[in-house]
Amino acid sequence: QSMIIDIIATAARDGVTPLCWAFFSRPEPHIEGSFAPKDVTQVTYTTLLPVSDDTDSDIELYLRSGFENILRRRNIPVISQWPSENDIQTLVKASKGLFVYAAMVLRDV
Repeated sequence: QSMIIDIIATAARDGVTPLCWAFFSRPEPHIEGSFAPKDVTQVTYTTLLPVSDDTDSDIELYLRSGFENILRRRNIPVISQWPSENDIQTLVKASKGLFVYAAMVLRDV
């Protein structure tokens, strides 16, 4: 990840790319560190998005619907509750208000 950021930042700084780039990530230390050098900060702009639980109920509904679709598409009989209520709540909490997290979970199941 850090190497990709460095390559793109170098290309942007040197003016060899006609593209604008956007990176979206949780504020993980190694990623934040990749944006810290002065040559990178000169060609980047950082915006922190607030974490909100206002969307938790919508994300929960999205996950439930997504898992139901997975069961239906794969012709899996519903013998016991899958995923469990605890699993759903864990995923909602982990999403921290970001639908993209829930979408990635459903895509990778």
